[in-house]
Amino acid sequence: MIVNALATDIVVLRGLDIDSASATPGLNGIRFLAGAALHVEDCVIRGNTGAAPNGAGILFSPSGTAELYVHNSTINGNNDGIRVQPTGAGIAKVIIENSVIENNNLAGLKADGTSNTGGSNTTIVNSSASGNANAGISIFNPAGGPAINIMVDSVAVANNGAAGGLRVDGANATLRIGRSTISGNGLGTAILNGGVISSYGNNQINGNTSDGPNPPTIPLK
Repeated sequence: MIVNALATDIVVLRGLDIDSASATPGLNGIRFLAGAALHVEDCVIRGNTGAAPNGAGILFSPSGTAELYVHNSTINGNNDGIRVQPTGAGIAKVIIENSVIENNNLAGLKADGTSNTGGSNTTIVNSSASGNANAGISIFNPAGGPAINIMVDSVAVANNGAAGGLRVDGANATLRIGRSTISGNGLGTAILNGGVISSYGNNQINGNTSDGPNPPTIPLK
């Protein structure tokens, strides 16, 4: 499903079961190119394993400023569960709540700054990013990439692969985490090439094969 709407359009997808396994492989469950906002509510998205740059349950790649809202949805069996990757000068603003992003072949949630100058800001709350073969929640930003931020609040990040429950790779990329559990992963936290993970000091980061570097604590405000 491709969303290529007018810059003022708000698109709502509700109560859908987007099962691409029969397409063998599905390219993307939902690919967003343009519009003011996309709301994904009470949906199941699975089976999208097309070759990169496709293969996402939700590929959010606006060329302008756009918002993504994912509520009460299940996203599994894709390559990346949700990939936030604006194009050109696009800016992505994302919130994910009460959702399950599990058992994907690569990352559960990934923000990627490749070929982008606008950046992205993502919040995930009251959700699970678990059982993914690569990372649970991941940022990749190439050299000279835009500002990328992810806020993680009350999220279970468990049983992901050796790439890390939380992974931040690249400068100008920051992940902040509070009230969350990081456990059972091949690696708890991975901080690479100038990336930043900051903790509000009220998390459980333990019980991973390796817990990884302990994130510095920042004050609650």
